[in-house]
Amino acid sequence: IYGILSILPDTGESIYGGRLEGIEEHTISDEDFDLVTDLIKENEFVLDVNHNIQGKIINYLVYLEPETDVVLAKALADILLENFSDEQKSFFDMQIFLIVEEEVIEEEEIEDDMDEIIEEEEIIDEGEEIVEEEIRIYPKIGYKHRTSVNFVWTN
Repeated sequence: IYGILSILPDTGESIYGGRLEGIEEHTISDEDFDLVTDLIKENEFVLDVNHNIQGKIINYLVYLEPETDVVLAKALADILLENFSDEQKSFFDMQIFLIVEEEVIEEEEIEDDMDEIIEEEEIIDEGEEIVEEEIRIYPKIGYKHRTSVNFVWTN
């Protein structure tokens, strides 16, 4: 019986184990979240913003206009860096998801609108089979570890 009990998970322990130690001393108020959300929403290319916190990770989901310049969109991460305290930034990891939801396109508009949706199209000839690869600008994910100063971005 001891062998079986030693391999079963301890259901009385948090799913995070001891990784959330000290989180009680590092709270983020609704006002802090609302301030950052409001500052992000001030940008004309931002459609909506959602945020949540999971364990020690602050997540922001930012929905953008389809034609938003990626450099401008990535600059939104600076709002997080400028408005959370140094203590909060050194305790929590942060992620910002930049998302463009594709609009529903009428069948006759597909050819006209494909240039707006697809940044680049590569056609690779592999023997008799032709493979089309679509490279899209979005989504982008920026991640900042608590020990880092800046965000690192997906390609």
